[in-house]
Amino acid sequence: LRCILVRRSLFLKQMKILKTELLVLAVAPAKAFLATPPKLLSTRERTQALPPPWKTASRLHDQVRSAEEFITEAAVSGGPLDVRITSAAVLPLLPSDALVDVYYAEMGIKALGTIGDVVDAYHTGIVFSVQDHDPETMPDVPPMFTVEWYALNFPFGAFLPTVNPLAEGSGDILGLQWENEAHAFYAPICDETRWSKGKTPVGTVSGATLAKYGEWCVEFCTANPAYQAYEVWDRPVIVPGESRRWTSSYTCATFAEDSLTALHDLGKPGAGLQEGGDRALRRPKDFLRRSYVPMIAGSAPEIVDQTDPEEAQGVRDFYIELSRAARGKGEGYEGGSLNISEFIRLIADRLEFYYIYDQPKDEYFRLELVKPYFALTHLYQPMSLPWQMMDLDGDGVLTDPARFREIIDNESFFSELTGFASEVGGLLKRRLPDILGKKLKKNLTPVLVATAVLLLIAGVEFDIPSFASGTALGIVLGVVGSQLLSKK
Repeated sequence: LRCILVRRSLFLKQMKILKTELLVLAVAPAKAFLATPPKLLSTRERTQALPPPWKTASRLHDQVRSAEEFITEAAVSGGPLDVRITSAAVLPLLPSDALVDVYYAEMGIKALGTIGDVVDAYHTGIVFSVQDHDPETMPDVPPMFTVEWYALNFPFGAFLPTVNPLAEGSGDILGLQWENEAHAFYAPICDETRWSKGKTPVGTVSGATLAKYGEWCVEFCTANPAYQAYEVWDRPVIVPGESRRWTSSYTCATFAEDSLTALHDLGKPGAGLQEGGDRALRRPKDFLRRSYVPMIAGSAPEIVDQTDPEEAQGVRDFYIELSRAARGKGEGYEGGSLNISEFIRLIADRLEFYYIYDQPKDEYFRLELVKPYFALTHLYQPMSLPWQMMDLDGDGVLTDPARFREIIDNESFFSELTGFASEVGGLLKRRLPDILGKKLKKNLTPVLVATAVLLLIAGVEFDIPSFASGTALGIVLGVVGSQLLSKK
């Protein structure tokens, strides 16, 4: 009889919870709630799925809430809210010798619609799975959890500023308000259906490494507080060691790529995401790739002088026109706003220059675009990871498939010098032997001339704009020129 009464009491409590949640769903305006009612969790399931109350914070602000408030909100929304990683303590604390499998997770970006699937644009995150998880000995540790980085106002808040009227006497000559704040978040679950492209096993780390990774997440967010979507390259694809990257992006993919590198470097020396020996997940054989948004420029972006009224007005006018087209606001744009895929096509098809905002430094950069302007068909390319070294040329030399060419100072000058040297070198290779045979004085040391010629040709043939090739060019031109003048 007692068992019957206890079961009846539990049943009535469950029915009361169900009634409350159905009432919330009935009045909820979002169709998503009606289509996918929240999962009813048992008390035990909720305890295992949720982090301790002192680790709980909402997505858009940081105030601490009680466990009861969190559970109620989780039941209504269909799952726990993401927790902003403001300290390493947000991540679950595991025994130092515990083993955690690491996965690289990808999903389609709903805001991009069908075009996102066509061009391989994905949101990414890192999924962790605790090996031999025991809820009795690890009551505050979920069996699986997720870490990801995203903009709070996506997509247009991350791509475009709000253009405000200029207030007289304020000193603000731009009137641009950015809402591209981004942060790393922890979720004490892994929704398998959410990661539509799948999870790729990458390796295994220890509990000690995971604790260090939590500290790394805080440092990453401090250094990169804002979403910056664009890369600036000199060509649409990464040609290892040749492609130049002038500007790096800060997106979910950047965070995922840097996270995998950090987990590799923070682990046991020599282990590199293979902690646990035979119990570690094997690394993937194929390239791990990520989404880039590369804009193509012929030279490095130039910083905008915001104290120059003309340059500042150019920045403001650019974002006014872009905002009108994208958001459908302003005279001449009564036809409505563009969706995100149409906005990207606008960039790809119409623009010959673009501005990029560096929020930490509060600086704008102007870049001159060259064809194809925007690599819309090359968004999904290899990551640069410590272990991802491939024999790309079949010569046994391992190369990073995502290694960019090192940018050096005065590179544009060297490029011009190399072009000039190539033209001069072609002329010299055609005519120099004849000139040396007919015009040079006999007392000129042949070794000096031969050495200078060889250095010059080597510099031209191997594209080396070095001091040696420049010196050789000067020697040859000086000697030949003086001989020609002396014969006249």
